[in-house]
Amino acid sequence: MKAIGGSGFFAFARIVPLVAALCLAACATKQVRVDQFAAFAATGTAFTHSVDPVLTESFDASAKANALVLLQTRDDLSPTDRLSALQQADDDLNTRLAILADLKRHLGVLQSYFDALASLAATNAESSGMTAVAQGLFDSLGKLDGRIASASIAGQSIDSLIAPAAEFLFVSHQSRVLNRELRQHATAVDREIRLQQAALQALAEVYASDLAVLAAKEYRDQVALPFAGPGALAADWAGTRASLLQGALASTSIAAAADATARLRSSFVALVENRLSHAGIAALQTDINNILTAIDKSRAARAADQPSAEPKP
Repeated sequence: MKAIGGSGFFAFARIVPLVAALCLAACATKQVRVDQFAAFAATGTAFTHSVDPVLTESFDASAKANALVLLQTRDDLSPTDRLSALQQADDDLNTRLAILADLKRHLGVLQSYFDALASLAATNAESSGMTAVAQGLFDSLGKLDGRIASASIAGQSIDSLIAPAAEFLFVSHQSRVLNRELRQHATAVDREIRLQQAALQALAEVYASDLAVLAAKEYRDQVALPFAGPGALAADWAGTRASLLQGALASTSIAAAADATARLRSSFVALVENRLSHAGIAALQTDINNILTAIDKSRAARAADQPSAEPKP
């Protein structure tokens, strides 16, 4: 995954020629408003890039936990029942894959919509073409909304988990086309962010459950069974035990993503109301970094679990 972050996300201030005090104040105010949208769009891009691998990671955990359950029950089933159980498990995982694919597409469209808002903030020209682009992206969000909202994760309808709507205090921005776009669609776009948040929260619960299944097996194989057995314990047995116990308490990447989505939503409301500050953008970037840190820890843990390759003679 391409590195995310850097000074590009936080280059909000621009040098304004000192002509006169009144002109400086007016220009600075207008420029801050434009930069708010540019900074939010850039951070939204970073958020999208960070969440994509999280969704993939959540599926991997579900597939592994599901396979473990199948293996544990295999001996108790007839050949016919084994095939039926496998088919049902495959159907469930394919359904999950379809939901994740829609969520990834939905995130991508949201990112493009935020970019369109940044472009609208920088222009007042009706002929720029960005109004039609924003409308097309908004329509695409609506089409994906229905499929995602009606889907279920672990028996819970995503639609039933969506948080209450925000009430916007609309203000006048410099761009007339931006003002019109926000008044027409900001409330609906807020719902799309809440939809992502609901889905990620539901996936976070499933992910935690899947990790618990996998962690229980790992603890049994690496800690409990060796301790109960007659042989000598490995030199790192105590360290392995402590590591596995601590890992059960660690925050997951998808839980961090759900938290970041809540911050993204509050930042969007602040953006529309012209009160999004540099500190607010920095806080959102911190949440994104928390996602990336959790992903790195998860990848490092998986790499440590992989047996080292035997050197070839």
